[in-house]
Amino acid sequence: MTNATDLEPTALAWTEELARALQTRTAWSQLGTVEIVEHSGAATLGGVIDRRLIRLEPGKPVEETLEKWRGSADGRIVDRLVVQANTMLLRRLPPARVVEPFGPGWLAEFEPKGPIVVLGTAADLVHVVRTFRDTPLGSRIRPSAADCRPGSLVAVAGEGLTATMVCMVSLSMTPQGIHVVSVVDNKSRTNAKLSRADATLAAQRPV
Repeated sequence: MTNATDLEPTALAWTEELARALQTRTAWSQLGTVEIVEHSGAATLGGVIDRRLIRLEPGKPVEETLEKWRGSADGRIVDRLVVQANTMLLRRLPPARVVEPFGPGWLAEFEPKGPIVVLGTAADLVHVVRTFRDTPLGSRIRPSAADCRPGSLVAVAGEGLTATMVCMVSLSMTPQGIHVVSVVDNKSRTNAKLSRADATLAAQRPV
């Protein structure tokens, strides 16, 4: 059996992978910049905590088990935490003023220039991409999955958004298996001027 020290390089590599994703794949990064700061042992991490357990198989190398697990749905820790980082932005926005029915005309009067992040469920964002694919707005749309109600879409645009985030992935060996704890915490205040537009996507009937 391996000891906890053997897991440190893997935990570091996964932490670096998560940091890159936060800086390149999140709604925050589409609208501004994301700075990753190192977690201090004296600081308390809040934010989002994702806990998983990897069961070990007798006779199978730990490295092989870790690689197989990362390819499973349960092992998609980076994807889950990108969604949660996007959700942090959604929760910091001012409340919606008007909610329009979703359609090709949505965002026609959306004044801000530059990228437009659209927050919604992954399934709903497929319809957004299809609707705007061949329109002038298509190149500006940045679909960003977030933890929100199905059918609820939020468009956000603006300038000067900055975020300071802490992220960490830790792995520890226990008799039950390898415990994986992944954390993302946003330590910054949202002080950029952001514009918001909301829409409701009607339930899609099966074809």
